[in-house]
Parts: sequence; C-alpha cells; structure tokens
Amino acid sequence: MLCDQAQEHLNARIDGELPVAAAAALEAHVANCASCRAVAETLAAIDADLRQAYAPQRASAAQLAERVIAQLSPAATPAPAVLAPGGSTRRSAWGQSALAMAAGFLLAVLIFRPWTPRGTDPLPAPQAEPFARLAVASGPVEIQPAAAFDMRAFLCPQDGPIERNSIVRTGPDARAEIALADGNSLRLDCNTEVTLLGPELVKVTQGRLFGVCPPGHKGMEILSAGCKAVTQDAAQVAVECQPNQARYTVCEGNISVQAGPKSVDVGAGRQVKFVAGELSPAPEQCDDLLETAWVNNVLAMRGAQDPEFAERVNRLLASIGAAKLSLLYEDELRRLGDAGVPPLLAYLEATRETPHAGPRATAARIVADVAESRWIADLIALLTDTSGDVRLHAAHGLERLTGRNQGCDGQTWQSGPWSLCAEPYQKWLAWWAANRDRYPSARQEIPAPNSAPF
Repeated sequence: MLCDQAQEHLNARIDGELPVAAAAALEAHVANCASCRAVAETLAAIDADLRQAYAPQRASAAQLAERVIAQLSPAATPAPAVLAPGGSTRRSAWGQSALAMAAGFLLAVLIFRPWTPRGTDPLPAPQAEPFARLAVASGPVEIQPAAAFDMRAFLCPQDGPIERNSIVRTGPDARAEIALADGNSLRLDCNTEVTLLGPELVKVTQGRLFGVCPPGHKGMEILSAGCKAVTQDAAQVAVECQPNQARYTVCEGNISVQAGPKSVDVGAGRQVKFVAGELSPAPEQCDDLLETAWVNNVLAMRGAQDPEFAERVNRLLASIGAAKLSLLYEDELRRLGDAGVPPLLAYLEATRETPHAGPRATAARIVADVAESRWIADLIALLTDTSGDVRLHAAHGLERLTGRNQGCDGQTWQSGPWSLCAEPYQKWLAWWAANRDRYPSARQEIPAPNSAPF
C-alpha cells in the first residue's frame, strides 16, 4: 500500500467508511511507516477533539428531544385512533411520524441555532496555539485544511495561522515563508506544494523547498519522492522535487538522506540526487548560492536589515572576481532589484577603507542600475567615496534617476581631482535640499565632507 492510498484510507476510517478488507492492510502499512503513523495519530486527535467539543451540545439536544417526545407521546396527548380490521384500534402512523420529525427539528435547531447571525458564534471555542503561520508571501498562497469534514482550500492571509496536516500550495508567481511554532522555517518557491505533517515533519509533493533549523532548535524530516532527509541542528537544506526524483542541496550544517536501507550523509556545499529509486552513492560538490538563488527573493521580503539576507548578499559579492561564474553571481544580485540595494549600500559603507576594488565597483554598478529614486541621497553620498569606480557609477545612477549631472560627467568623477568635483558636489547638495520633500522615503540629510575626500 502506498502512502497516498493509506492516507485516503485513514480519512475513510475516521468517517466510519473503511471496508473491513482494507483495514488490515492499512494497519500493516501504518505500523511500518512513520509519516503515515503521524498522520493517523493526528487525525485521531482531531476527531477526539471534535467529539469532545460538541459533546455538551449533543447531550443537551438529546435531552430536549426526549422531553419533547415524552410530552407529545400518546400517554400525554392521545393520538387519534382508527379502527383496525377485527375491531381493534391502532394509533395513526401520521402521529408517530410527527413525533420523529419534531424531535429531529428541535435537534437541528439546537445545534445550528438559526437565530444566530451567520458568521458569529456566541460561545466560541478556545483556539489552540497555531501550528504554523504564513510569515511572508509575494503572492496568493493556498491552504487546504486536513480536517476530514472540510477539504475546501482557501487563500491564507499574511501572518495567517496554518493547521497541522494542512496542504500548502504556492502559485506560479508566489514565493512564501512559513514560520513553524518550534522555531524552524520553510521557504517555498513558485508552484510548490507541501504537507505540514508535524512540528518537525514535512512532505514535499512538487516544487522547491528550503528548510531552516536555527542553532539550538530541533532538526526536521523532509519527505520527497520516496526518500527522507533528516537535518541536524543549525542546518539549511534545499529540496527540489519532481515526479520520481528529488535533489537535496545543503547550504549549512549536515543532513542524512535515507532511501530504503541506504543512507548518505551530506555536508555544506554538497548535494545528492534520488532518481528512479536510486540514491547517489556519494554527495557531489555544488555551488549552493546559485542552486538556491530563488531564496534571495524570499529573504528580501523580510526586509533589507535581515541578517540572513545581508549575509547571502555579502557571499555573492565575495564570489565575484574569485570564480569563473562571476557573471552569474552578479546576475543573481541584479534579480533582487531595488530590494537588494540596502545590503549593497551597507557593503559599500563597511568596505570603504578596505581593498575590495572589484566587488565594490560591482556593488556600486548594480546600485546605479537598479536603485529607485528613494536612494538618490545615498547615491549623492557615494560621490565622495574613496574609489573612483564607485564615484563613476554613483554619478551614472544620479543621472539616470534625475536627468542631471550638475556639470560634471562620470569620467571626471572617476579620475578627476576633487577641485573639479567640489562645485558639482555642492550643487547636488543644494538640489537635494530643495527637492528632498519629493522623496519622503529617502534619507533626508547628507553630511558634507570637512576636507577633500579624494
């Protein structure tokens, strides 16, 4: 029995619709499958909670129905008698049916309370701590609850709760991050579907997932295409799932990938593949930054000051000029667009007095090409940088955004003396003082240098 079929049988068993012939096969599968056993235990817990939650209403409804039937019974209110063959009398069948309908009607009224406005509940049940929450998303994220009585999917709002065993799907233009209650997190690429089976157990059906286990937190198990990855503390792993195959890439820490009796340990910067039932005999070296470049867009949604985002940008910058794939690293930084500008500016500021000429020039060039007008003040500040290449790109960026160069071209900013740039710089300061109100989200003040900066 396959896991998908077993989970369908689990739902049928909860509903009391599982044939006897299938029950034995289901029990045998659950006994040997940890993931399906977790699903079975969760469904049983949900069913028990529901039964307990509605027990008082059912008991009250039953008591009320019994009282009504007793009051309407023949002993209290005789039903019309009719002459039966042979001279005996019998109660009207219509009277008995009326009693049953009255009891059923009162039971429904008590449970559904039609006098209560739709969408409200005068006695709301206490809500448990959510199993997970949608932290950030770039587009609609669909949630399909696991409860057997409600399989309708809905769009999850930002910071919306997600129940255990829910199926989560992202659309063709949506990336998202799910924060788990235990401190771990899951990032989902576009067109990805996962099932949240437990606090440390997730199943990837299709697409790409990036799991993060921060230091000091328990690891997680990730199921995909018939194999399982077990992460350790302080691990980051990316999973790409396609029909009958999966690829596991480790960015930090260590994981163990298991397929049947075979197991492979994978360290940072390496990956293993599972194709057509076969697991790679040994992990292969890979460029985890490029393999997981889509994660940068998810981190950018968390804010430019996010430490993990800044670290990945710095790693991309550090790889420029040090590898044959420099253009690929630069392309990934450009794909971040305006969201990647803050960490690039922070990098330029932090390395102002250090010899990082190549990466600094690349960072300034990307900023000049992708920055929006809210960064005009920061570009003006870069006109006093110690690097001529940085000043050149800052001048080009300002001309792109404002259509002005204040009488000084990029070549002069790059190689000319400060005596030729001082007056244009003062013009930029005066222009900004007169126009900064047009850019309320930008930095407002730009300190002028006390001496020639270059």
